[in-house]
Amino acid sequence: MTSRSSPVRRRTRRTVRRQRADERLIGLLVAAGLAVAVVVTVVNWLMAHWWVLVVLGVLAVGAGIAWLHRVQLRARWEAIRQERTCAEAVVALAGVRDGEGRPRPSQAR
Repeated sequence: MTSRSSPVRRRTRRTVRRQRADERLIGLLVAAGLAVAVVVTVVNWLMAHWWVLVVLGVLAVGAGIAWLHRVQLRARWEAIRQERTCAEAVVALAGVRDGEGRPRPSQAR
């Protein structure tokens, strides 16, 4: 009789790619856990120090008002610049029509 050897059992190896994927997943889970812990800590601190949110809100409103005022001033100056440009063009056209060319500042009356 021939001696029968038991079947060779192959050891299942985890591929390097699979190990890296698992390590990435574990890293992401740890990062997510830390992010949740930080958010919970910040929310608890803000609940105890609610006045900080009020101060930040007042500062944000003030910054918004200043920004809006600056935009309005910029638009107003742009309108004035365009008005001056148009007025100069009208004076120049009037001088061309009269055959004088562009009038001198002393003759602009």
